[in-house]
Amino acid sequence: MKKQILGIGCLVLLGLLSACSNTQYSRPIAPAPQVTVNTSGIDGKWNHTKGIFVANFNGGKFRSIATDTGKPVAIGQYKQVDSQNVQLEWYGGASQSVRKANCNLVSPDYMRCMQTNGSSFEMQKSAV
Repeated sequence: MKKQILGIGCLVLLGLLSACSNTQYSRPIAPAPQVTVNTSGIDGKWNHTKGIFVANFNGGKFRSIATDTGKPVAIGQYKQVDSQNVQLEWYGGASQSVRKANCNLVSPDYMRCMQTNGSSFEMQKSAV
C-alpha cells in the first residue's frame, strides 16, 4: 500500500512540475544580435609596395594576383577589427598553406601587415 501511495505521490509531483514549465511566465528567447562588419574603407585595389602583387578587397574577401605573371597568389578573407586594425587570413598558392596577418591602417590608403610567422609586408591603396 505504501508503494502505491508513493507512486501516486510521484505522479502528482511530476504533474505539478510539468504544469509549472508550461506557464505563461516563461520568458521568450531573444534573437541573437546581428553583427555587421564594416569593410567599406578597406574595399578596393591595394598594391604591394614592392610591386609583387595587387590585391582586390571586396565585402570581406580578397584575391591577390602576381604583377609579373598575372596568376593568382592568394585567396582569402579579411575583417576590420576597428578603425585602425584589419585581420587577414588567406590560402597562399605558392606555400599551399593558410596564412594570417594583423594589419595596421597607417592611413586610409596605407596598410602595414605583420604575418604570424614574423614576416611583414605593406600595401598602398589605389586611387581608382
